[in-house]
Amino acid sequence: MITPLDYSKLKEYLLNCNDSTMLYKIIYEIRYRLTHSHKGPQRNYVLYSYIKNDVLGIDSKQNSIIDKFLNLGYAQAAEECSAFINLLAGMNVSAQYLIKSLVNILLKEVNCL
Repeated sequence: MITPLDYSKLKEYLLNCNDSTMLYKIIYEIRYRLTHSHKGPQRNYVLYSYIKNDVLGIDSKQNSIIDKFLNLGYAQAAEECSAFINLLAGMNVSAQYLIKSLVNILLKEVNCL
């Protein structure tokens, strides 16, 4: 059984933290939790928990975690976030979750023009 996370605290910390090393470690651990869960029900539980709890803040009215990593330029943390996004993109269920983020980012960019 996987220990549940407090996703609201996790997202709040990711959005408010300015320590690049800590951001890197947290994103690494989130990705590690998914990649090292057993295939099948356990991995599905982790994946659905991430999506249900919007771990990347995609459905948030505020900026998403992805926006933060793209705009703040923390190279190592951005690289780890990209690896996590790539992992999610390779899973059918989470592709729709990521598409929402892409649409939101594109809309923000268009509104800035």
